[in-house]
Amino acid sequence: MGQKSLLAILLLGLFLRVLYAVGIYDDSLMPYHGGDWTEYALAAEQIVGGDFSFSSSYFVVRPPLFPLMIALLDMRPFLIIGTNILLATAIIPLTFSIALSLGFSQALALLAAAIVAIDLTGIKYSGVMVAEPLANLLLALGFLSLLSLRRARSATVIVITGLLCGACFALSALARPASFLLWIPLAAWLAIVRGGGGGFWLFSVSLSHRYWASALGKHTTHITSITAHFHQLAPTICYISALRWSTIGRMAGKTSTRLMLNLRAV
Repeated sequence: MGQKSLLAILLLGLFLRVLYAVGIYDDSLMPYHGGDWTEYALAAEQIVGGDFSFSSSYFVVRPPLFPLMIALLDMRPFLIIGTNILLATAIIPLTFSIALSLGFSQALALLAAAIVAIDLTGIKYSGVMVAEPLANLLLALGFLSLLSLRRARSATVIVITGLLCGACFALSALARPASFLLWIPLAAWLAIVRGGGGGFWLFSVSLSHRYWASALGKHTTHITSITAHFHQLAPTICYISALRWSTIGRMAGKTSTRLMLNLRAV
């Protein structure tokens, strides 16, 4: 019963994300740009041109993982949109697994997955060409790996899972820098939960995070500068968060209107 319910929720989430992408369709493809597309596309062009060290100035403000994905998809808009939809949909079953790992009942885990499936903000960012689906999927994988470390006993399993955990958090920051320092409080939480464990898990997580974060190149300096002046950014972050939530209702209305117009035109 649980697997069938999860499959139904997964299909619902996929349907809503495809519906949104279809609903905002315009021949210019401008509705899919998501505000940051131009900078990501310019960064992707640098990668296509052979800049695999991410030394271009474009990577100072835009981390390289999403531009790398764009380059691998040959910079084709519909392939990028379709990939983002699949990445965002994959977060739904991961949410279910995370909830179970936290000790919630199957019913509550299904509720958590359902919330992610119908989340309007998540639907919006999955149907356009932005880095959020890739970053959030890696973040979810990082959380799941971290929770797996709580129960790991074998040194080999601890090291492998720790390496995976650190890599996921670092790669998530390579897509969107919001999670750049998140591993620190999470590692502290795990230290309290595990109560030691020989230090293998902490070593593997920090080593992996350090290795993958070093690939940020110029972007590392940029993030360090931002976090050093976080107190100056706090009011702006609060304002942006409030603005984001205030637009959800308008987004739903505009999407439904455009979808009806597109369906009538078919």
